Amino acid sequence: MSDIQFESDNMNFIRRGTAGPTIGSGGKKGMSGWLIAHGLARSENTAQYILVGFIIFNFVVSLILLKYFGVI
Repeated sequence: MSDIQFESDNMNFIRRGTAGPTIGSGGKKGMSGWLIAHGLARSENTAQYILVGFIIFNFVVSLILLKYFGVI
């Protein structure tokens, strides 16, 4: 019974210490890296502000649509 070896015994499901996928120049990752790569932001801090503004904008538009269709 000890001769049985499962595939999951040899696999690393969680790799600690990896940074994840990088996008754009300078090794920035995620959506902020995408904004920097496409010239929409100059720094990661500016990209974060743009993303927060985008989230707030979407929240306001969602509330307006919910009121318009009578859900709220």
